[in-house]
Amino acid sequence: MKRIRPVFLLGLAPLIFLAGCGLFYEPIAKDAVMVRKIAQVEPDRKTESPGILSEDTVRTLSVNAVNRVFDTNFSLEDVNLELNVFEPKQVKSILYSLRADSDADPLVRYKTELSEIPSGVYSVIVKNRYNIRTQYTVMVNAADGDILDIQQFGENSSGIEEETPFNEDKIVSAARQWLQRLGDILLDELELGERTVFRDATRDAILFFQNKKTKNTQYVVVIDLSTKEVHGFSKGIATALSYSYLVPAKLR
Repeated sequence: MKRIRPVFLLGLAPLIFLAGCGLFYEPIAKDAVMVRKIAQVEPDRKTESPGILSEDTVRTLSVNAVNRVFDTNFSLEDVNLELNVFEPKQVKSILYSLRADSDADPLVRYKTELSEIPSGVYSVIVKNRYNIRTQYTVMVNAADGDILDIQQFGENSSGIEEETPFNEDKIVSAARQWLQRLGDILLDELELGERTVFRDATRDAILFFQNKKTKNTQYVVVIDLSTKEVHGFSKGIATALSYSYLVPAKLR
């Protein structure tokens, strides 16, 4: 049967929309790191900022990531792409807006994650030209091209009825196996976080994997309850930007 996956852009909405993981990371040639032209100024007076990947490089990285994660075969000609770049100070401002009622200072709580994006992030929307009901969002580290977040939204087909019961342990196991494919994630150091949710209404689960010692969320995996297919992945600063309810209720 066919279902329409609702578009939960979550933290990507404020953005208008996997460091070191072998499945996603592509080494960037030195000449691909180019200056960014600021869109807010006149075309003939554009300001330049060093150390940010070119938009063409980000387009290629985003489409390649979608193809690898979701087993598609898009070329750049098959998709429409919308790009926005957010500097570190803008990312910090967004974190503060999401944590306005929290006692935890986001600049302290996410010090390590923020240090990993010295040039900010790109937010990319990838739209299938031939099926407007399917689109993807990608968050790219603007400095080195790491994919920090990737999500699939739109039409989803499944031959399993929505009311079919699911086994939580099997869902978690499928997510852990998927994480293992990334190559350098130490699963033994991770445990399922208390913010994990299994949603019957949308037939998916949002699984928060946190460090056993620090209890900090390291990865978030969105997985279909029926097919056990992964529809989303976040890491690093993206786990905070995409899932604002990471803050305990008592702090909100």
